[in-house]
Amino acid sequence: MKYLKIVFAIVILFSALQAKSQSNYSSALSGFENEYQNCLDKGDNMLGCSQQYYQQLDGLLQSVLKDLKTSMKVSQRTTFRNEQTAWTQKKEAYFRQLPKSVKEDNEDLSGADLQMVILDKKSEFLIERINELIGMGGDIGDSGDGN
Repeated sequence: MKYLKIVFAIVILFSALQAKSQSNYSSALSGFENEYQNCLDKGDNMLGCSQQYYQQLDGLLQSVLKDLKTSMKVSQRTTFRNEQTAWTQKKEAYFRQLPKSVKEDNEDLSGADLQMVILDKKSEFLIERINELIGMGGDIGDSGDGN
């Protein structure tokens, strides 16, 4: 009975930590978005604002990936690794075509303005993945496969 209480306490603690981590990532994402908007509102070095925002999002994505992998069962890691590889290839293909696509859609843009739009689209792509991964965090360990 004492063993079951300990196991139960560990499960509750793990669940609480997982929920806190998801909440922290969502809070960080929201904070980065607010910081980015405040930077843009100043009107100075707006390209620098976009670059910093993208770098923050990339760092957050790496943190989410690391924590998610750590919390996965061994049996889930291979599937996730394959999924992440496919997403990375999709990202690289999308990022390669972005300059041409943005230029075609916004013929009047050039220089820093063009680079900002490209970075914003890259940032949106990362945000989408971050949100997917945050959502996956609640599903880790729920596959019922016993591993």
